[in-house]
Amino acid sequence: MSKLDQKPTTCNPLKTWDDLNNLLQAGFRSCKKGSQPSATFDLNEYDIDEAALKSELELAGYKIERIYGSYYTIV
Repeated sequence: MSKLDQKPTTCNPLKTWDDLNNLLQAGFRSCKKGSQPSATFDLNEYDIDEAALKSELELAGYKIERIYGSYYTIV
């Protein structure tokens, strides 16, 4: 009996706007002493256009603190 599962033959679907909203809500509701609430995510995991993302973040009151490759840090 193998200790590993068989190699997957399909990938998980890309995440949606709802997934991103849940991540942002959780990140900003979790307050820690001495730090500003934030969230970091990899845009490559989402089925979201970069221009639309930037526009929606701004409309919702978020600020992009840093972009490193496809990783976004939101404050």
